[in-house]
Amino acid sequence: MNISSYLLRLVNRVIPKDESRIVFSSQPDFTDNPKALFEYLSKEYNGTYKLIWAISGDFNHYEGLDVFSRHGLKGLLEIFRSKFIITSHNDFEDICSSNQVLVNLWHGMPLKGMGYLDNFVDEKQLKDIKKGWEVDDVVIATSPLMKLAFTACVGRNPRKIYVTGQPRNDKLFLENGQMNLSELLGFDVSKYNKIILYCPTYRVWHDRIDGNPKNEDIFDFEDFDESKFMKYLIDNDILFLLKLHPAEEKLYLSKFKSNENIRILTSEMFLSKFLDLYDILNSVDMLITDYSSVYFDFLLLDRPILFTPTDIQEYSRRGFALEPYDFWAPGPKVCSQSKLMEELEKFNDNPNYYQKERNTINELVNIHKDGNSSKRVWNLIKKMV
Repeated sequence: MNISSYLLRLVNRVIPKDESRIVFSSQPDFTDNPKALFEYLSKEYNGTYKLIWAISGDFNHYEGLDVFSRHGLKGLLEIFRSKFIITSHNDFEDICSSNQVLVNLWHGMPLKGMGYLDNFVDEKQLKDIKKGWEVDDVVIATSPLMKLAFTACVGRNPRKIYVTGQPRNDKLFLENGQMNLSELLGFDVSKYNKIILYCPTYRVWHDRIDGNPKNEDIFDFEDFDESKFMKYLIDNDILFLLKLHPAEEKLYLSKFKSNENIRILTSEMFLSKFLDLYDILNSVDMLITDYSSVYFDFLLLDRPILFTPTDIQEYSRRGFALEPYDFWAPGPKVCSQSKLMEELEKFNDNPNYYQKERNTINELVNIHKDGNSSKRVWNLIKKMV
């Protein structure tokens, strides 16, 4: 902790806390687990709490919400006056005081190695990581196994990691994803026979790149033929959705253009409608990914998952929290377009293809299979006061 953070924490400590004030923060703004918990509290405790968002983006996006910039004096005062701080990342851990409740809901369960299980993190970084995670009053997981994975990654006491499920996953059970997706895209998606979501993992991280960026095509297949792929989508009446990490959108938007059968979902699109990925996820018939932990959540729907680990040898240099990958990724692994088409047809012919494997992993990573994770999380937070 630097001297400025230390002084800010001292100031924070002496400012009285309002137990009805809750600050939310996420990256990107208004997304993920904090958004889901915010919406739960807005609905179930309407008017009981003052719900405020710390944001980095343009205020014009947030008409009707109580927001402040996370930068500057006003932002600090908002944080200092609030009893509860709820984030998707390690935000504000250097300035929060012991008379506040800091809740780190994170943004997914660990498949990829992070912290102590990330082979590229040095000892100094590990020290800072452990210190940051120790400050949190609440950290959540989706199962006892995931609790242990988090402990291994960040060095936190497992007794202080709580198996509640993730608030964002409530939407898999409660949202009308098809209606939300139609609103997002501006047309009725029910006209398609099938919706496939491709959600590759984030590779560009600070000053390094994990694995190989998908520079030539969306899958990084050596035999990729765009015209054949388009023909397959058209012939089978498929809407193919591409969801990139927000930090990589600009890189890929210049290469791939949307059309009637392929749509790129951007963070700007979601924000303009006050939606995020989990508001539309249960409209998806099949998920394609490589190493993104979104598939742990998608398992709750018991729908097909297909994996494209085209650079696993390179990517595995970083390390995985769960190994072997072939076991923990319950679906066919494809590294070529021809194999992709072959496996898609197998799913068409056999609805139960890989279902047993999916159920096995789902039992290990998702204890709560319902829409009540937000309720469990909030009940836990209230006990911290």
